[in-house]
Amino acid sequence: MNDEHTLTSNNDGDNTEQIAAMEHNVIVMSESGKPIFSRFGSQGKIARICGLVQALRTAIHGSKSTLGLGEIQSIRSNKLCIVFMTVESITLVSISERTKPNGGNKNENTDVMETEAYGRLQLEYVYAHIILMLTNNVQSIYIQNPAFDLRSMMNSSDNLIRGILDESGPEGNAGPFLVSGVQSCFPISYKLRHKCSKVLQSIAGRIENNTAFALLIVGDRLLTVIQPSFRPHQLRVSDLHLILNFINKQPGLISSELWIPMCLPRFNSSGFLYAYTSCLDIPSKLTLILLSSHNTTEQFQLLRATSKQIRESLGLPSVSNSVLTIVEDEPKSISSPTDVGWKRTSEESFDNSTTDEGYVNISDDMIGNYTSTTSIMEEGELLRQVRQSLQLSSLDHICDQYLDDQHTPSLLHFLFRLDVPVDNSSIRNRHHQQKPGYLPQCISPGVTAPFESTASRRRLWSNYQKLSLRLRLGSATVESSMDAFDMIQNDSCFDEIDTNGPAAFSGISSHCPAIGLHESPPYNKDGLSYIVEGEEIYLAMNGKHFELYMVTPSNIPVKRAATIGTKLIREIIRDEKILFLSKPLTWRD
Repeated sequence: MNDEHTLTSNNDGDNTEQIAAMEHNVIVMSESGKPIFSRFGSQGKIARICGLVQALRTAIHGSKSTLGLGEIQSIRSNKLCIVFMTVESITLVSISERTKPNGGNKNENTDVMETEAYGRLQLEYVYAHIILMLTNNVQSIYIQNPAFDLRSMMNSSDNLIRGILDESGPEGNAGPFLVSGVQSCFPISYKLRHKCSKVLQSIAGRIENNTAFALLIVGDRLLTVIQPSFRPHQLRVSDLHLILNFINKQPGLISSELWIPMCLPRFNSSGFLYAYTSCLDIPSKLTLILLSSHNTTEQFQLLRATSKQIRESLGLPSVSNSVLTIVEDEPKSISSPTDVGWKRTSEESFDNSTTDEGYVNISDDMIGNYTSTTSIMEEGELLRQVRQSLQLSSLDHICDQYLDDQHTPSLLHFLFRLDVPVDNSSIRNRHHQQKPGYLPQCISPGVTAPFESTASRRRLWSNYQKLSLRLRLGSATVESSMDAFDMIQNDSCFDEIDTNGPAAFSGISSHCPAIGLHESPPYNKDGLSYIVEGEEIYLAMNGKHFELYMVTPSNIPVKRAATIGTKLIREIIRDEKILFLSKPLTWRD
């Protein structure tokens, strides 16, 4: 018998009716039942729900006098789907109400509900956001004082958590979360994107800058990123999602430079990195992000000077910004003795991945005497392409570009993921056991007609969720998802992703099986699955390093829909260099 269980109930009492009235809610509470966060609802109502949840947990998991079945994972009733996640002293609950048929559109005659796997995925992102702000030392607070009220420390995080729930919901852009890929800024010429990468690498990569990661983003889209060549120290996509959400929810970013502490949960959940951010272009939201382990005034000034050099090399006009410090320091009550132990050394061996002081040895990533080999771009070239890309990424333009007149009306929406290898061959040659790393990226146009209502958008993403599970597990049932979560949490190979490096560089992957499942490739090399529902066909296809999800009208044969998908895949891969960051650089390249 599994230690964790899914319950199905047809009994919808007053309490669940009360919960259902609060739309798709997410609640976070402590082990003692104290509310920490709620997406909707008054404090009194949330407190009562927390009491109910604790009673359920006690009944299922509790003492010898109760069932003792292990942690509860989900409850599905006629009206609700409730998903639970417990990490030590913190419990998270997702409450999703089934969309009821309205009898109008043929498509609206079937009710819709998110899968348990996706509800769990959203909870893992909420927990990751808590760690991003407070580090995993938040658990030590509850060890010392189980009745501690964490809400006073979470006030500034509420909007961030709501932001990522909105973005991953039907009214947002759920695609990158579903396929665990960072959304690419496209179309951008390969030559221009590579120039941007080289500018970041050559300027931000100087040893004295102590830069761990450098990114150029356009709103919530990635233009380029430079990171270490040692795979365990590279950014996970879930951490990239957190960074993008965090930066885009900062109201002062447009007019100010920001200096922000943030913990990257999959990189090192016990320490902070410090992000310098500067908006390089307000209309397109082109933003530079430099992350360092050093939290000093001198480090800020170094990165500020680096930003100015990068701006000039990118051919952007200089702007005088004011400085805004979002957080003066991380909360003292939970700060770790040292932040992320990142130091560039002059040692030459990776056989011992840490120094005596506990720092990570990334000597092979050093850039010595800086000599710019990157010519300054023509002024305005980058801004012209970036601004143009925001207009050329619509579904209509993509169809005009890649499909003929016969197929264009048949494509209603699509989502495409491509796993792009990160070149770390120089490190792999010295570490034969290290596998190549990948940077999963995705492209997806905005959702348009016929998915204009919230119910229709929810139906779209719900069917994509089912297809994603079918490609990976062969089934979209809750039982197969929960079994997969158990396997991922118990799989030493999965844990190795975060423990390949020194012990200090461990993350929260063992608590995030849904993220791990969605990051993993489909189990069949070439898979196809589809759902015919109402007036639409939802179809998913996968091959080596790619996945496609798409929708066509149901008045065409499924075979023709698959033909459209095959043509779209072929055209996208042919234009990989302008649609994706096809050559992610490391500091070593």
